[in-house]
Amino acid sequence: MTGLPIDPICHMEVDPANPPGGTAEHEGVVYYFCNPRCNEKFCADPEGVLAAFDEEQGRRKEQDEAPTPTPETPPAEPTPSAAPSAVLEVTGMSCSACAANIERALGKAPGVISANVNFAVSKAYVSFDDRVTDLDALSREIEGAGYGVKKAGGLRTVALEADPAQVAAVCALLSEMSGISKASPTGEAAIIEASYEPKELRLSTLIEALDAEGFEVALSKRTSLASDSAAEEFRAVRVRLIA
Repeated sequence: MTGLPIDPICHMEVDPANPPGGTAEHEGVVYYFCNPRCNEKFCADPEGVLAAFDEEQGRRKEQDEAPTPTPETPPAEPTPSAAPSAVLEVTGMSCSACAANIERALGKAPGVISANVNFAVSKAYVSFDDRVTDLDALSREIEGAGYGVKKAGGLRTVALEADPAQVAAVCALLSEMSGISKASPTGEAAIIEASYEPKELRLSTLIEALDAEGFEVALSKRTSLASDSAAEEFRAVRVRLIA
């Protein structure tokens, strides 16, 4: 421990001689902040923030004092090889510590396999067990941590057919692409559902990116093409339509 005061919002240590986010006083105690936005959040609800801060500090102390688990702990149940993944656009982050807070909140949530939050692009990349949780529940976890999730509008969902042995790899690649909201296997063998923002990503671009990585996919007729240009985009890259 350095003895420096801790920002009660993001738990970062702050130099009291030059706090980037200024200070705020509550019940005779001065608090220091790493960022003006953290200061604003504190002033909006100081008692709520301090209660959550004390709870988190207590939890961290318990974890530090907890004995090291014995090696006899039974192995964890293996996770599905093609777990669904999602990209959530996060609002309200003011520093990298905010990203770390969201990662911790998601990491504790039931059904979450992994969570990575990138402060620079304001996005959370989450792999999860869809038998336990879903996108709405993940969004609530982020909101419960004091941040927001931008609701996607006008998403287009397509069903893709891939080699069963490549489903997990295709889902992983799709999840890394900008404009993809969700990519996950369905209950049907070799069928992947992908939701994307057509203003950011064209279906033809999606298919070309998969093809460049050596993945052959086809559009399933589960995908409705009557009201959009998905079929024309697919024909542009000469991908066969599965019956």
